[in-house]
Amino acid sequence: MKASIGIDCVEIARFRRLRGASRRHFLERVFSGEERRYCGRFEDADSRLAGTFAAKEAVVKVLSGRVAVADIEVLRKSTGSPTVKVRGRLRRDISVSITRAGGLACAVALVL
Repeated sequence: MKASIGIDCVEIARFRRLRGASRRHFLERVFSGEERRYCGRFEDADSRLAGTFAAKEAVVKVLSGRVAVADIEVLRKSTGSPTVKVRGRLRRDISVSITRAGGLACAVALVL
């Protein structure tokens, strides 16, 4: 695979507005159980969900759209840094960085 970069930003407020059954359905459809558990450990889980979603979208872009968001899992190493699985396979060739500031969650994915 040739070098490629993907970037995405998400408004955290979009996740804060999700309520009830539509929230549950969206989270279960888009995030793995491990992703939901990780984000739920934090006081502001919505900002973590938004960051994870931005990372998934950045990975979709770095892979030129050949994968669905639901097939991407953004997990955390013991150090807290994100790592990527695509359809159950760890992708060591994809680096991801996530940040949150000013109401946005942004992520960059890089393949070298």
